[in-house]
Amino acid sequence: MDTRNKLKEAKYFLDLLTQVQNEPDKFRYDLSAFLTAWRSVLDVMLYDFSEYYFLGFNRDVGISDKELYAVAEVLSKTEALRFIRWWREKQGMLSNSPLWRKRTINVHRGYPTLVTTYNFYVSGSGWTSGTISPYVTSVSLPANSTLGALVPQATPTIVPERLDWRFPDFPNKSVIDMCTKAYNEMEKIVEEAETEFNVHL
Repeated sequence: MDTRNKLKEAKYFLDLLTQVQNEPDKFRYDLSAFLTAWRSVLDVMLYDFSEYYFLGFNRDVGISDKELYAVAEVLSKTEALRFIRWWREKQGMLSNSPLWRKRTINVHRGYPTLVTTYNFYVSGSGWTSGTISPYVTSVSLPANSTLGALVPQATPTIVPERLDWRFPDFPNKSVIDMCTKAYNEMEKIVEEAETEFNVHL
């Protein structure tokens, strides 16, 4: 059984993401590895259950859930049929995740676009009745803009902290938060499979 090993692989790269936030290239590489491992968990599970129910497939041969279902029907493996229906439901649920599509882009088209925001302190007059009021704000910094142009009449100071990477089409969600949520969902699916079908993956 390799499902949990693949899940551990996804967790390994998720943990690395938090360590390389300030290194754009490494962040992209580890994000690519996470997306690939995360989405592969259900594929590996299909092979694990094919062996568990003795459906005659091995890992040297490509299989689909349709092929597995057809063989299970012929062999009258009712539990295998129940598993495949359950598996399809879970795959359908996860295929609605934005990360499902990002993985497809990453593997077949190149790295998905990422943007980052910088947190910085802004001290300036004229904001609150002429007083000087430092505060923290989060602003996307286009490559061709200056801080002065973004915040007129203010003197910004960059706060050194980790870069916060986001997908442009999900500007309100950090990539790491999205990956963490996706991992937790996948972990629950693996746990549910073990409980529902009485197997240790």
